[in-house]
Amino acid sequence: MGICFVSGDHPRHKYFARRPLEAGQLTSWVVEAREKFTPEVPEELDAELFELFLHHFRERKRVENDVFGPIVEHLDIPTLKVTKSGLNHRSTIDFVSRQSPSLVLSYGCHKLSCEFIKTVGCRFINTHGGLSPDYRGVITHFWPSYFLEPQMTGMTLHETTSSLDAGGIILQTSAPMVRGDTLHRLAARNVQHYVSELTARLGQLD
Repeated sequence: MGICFVSGDHPRHKYFARRPLEAGQLTSWVVEAREKFTPEVPEELDAELFELFLHHFRERKRVENDVFGPIVEHLDIPTLKVTKSGLNHRSTIDFVSRQSPSLVLSYGCHKLSCEFIKTVGCRFINTHGGLSPDYRGVITHFWPSYFLEPQMTGMTLHETTSSLDAGGIILQTSAPMVRGDTLHRLAARNVQHYVSELTARLGQLD
């Protein structure tokens, strides 16, 4: 038995995988290749927005490498690397099924299909990088600060359903704020805080 982790491949996702593995909870891993961590600058941006774009993503990279590094690329458990198109492919479903997990935990990957969930036949839960229902959708560690409520930066664990970020809420966390926090530093601390809280509780969920 054990936990299969389905995630993206950005620094925070790899950090997330390392913690439950060290606790002996993670038994297999499906890693989806996500978009480039530092995206290309859109050509249509004016000079001011161009500089802001560069600053934002350079700072995110610097902070996440500092907080989540060193990044472990390979874990000593069965691991399958997939593309977005391969995430819900039959071969991926078969890989997970062969591991006979008691729980599938996802974070930072695209939506898992109903066929995936039904075929594997165990409990599926998902980590959402925001406080649902206040902050659903994408870049949910950005919007709280944008709307001048950084205290609403947080993480949610919920049941995986056919609707995005809509399953019953199991756990929510929000890390303490620290004077001098930047958007990226606060976001990274929230991931650290959540993973620590979740790892302590995973044995009760599978």
